[in-house]
Amino acid sequence: MAGGAANILERLDEKPDEQSCAPESRPYESPQWILCYAKFFRGRFLIDMVRDNALTDGACLRTPDGLQLVFYKEDSDGIRLKLPRSASLQAAVAVDAKKPYKEIDLGVLDAESHRIKLPYGSDWAIAVGRFTDIRGDGR
Repeated sequence: MAGGAANILERLDEKPDEQSCAPESRPYESPQWILCYAKFFRGRFLIDMVRDNALTDGACLRTPDGLQLVFYKEDSDGIRLKLPRSASLQAAVAVDAKKPYKEIDLGVLDAESHRIKLPYGSDWAIAVGRFTDIRGDGR
């Protein structure tokens, strides 16, 4: 999930075919990962987000006001989150980035430190806050 489109670029063949000047892309071995990435970040990747890894033992993007946060951690069955005061009482969902897209409701989190226990070890993305997707409904 953290690699995004860079995952696709690693799939380029060095030798173009005889008809083309551009490299060809080999089939991606885990297309569900790209689809999961696209669904999770729709309405959640906001232009004003900044990295703030001090809020987690993984990786974090947050809006300047701290009302929308995205966390990510690989090869783990848990993640530590420290929510800013402005993020008090925010809904949270988790997604296994290695499986077909399915949100796991984590409930409502208050502005404090949390240790989120996830169902099993994998690569996890967690969204905290009220996000609006392209249809305009808040989630």
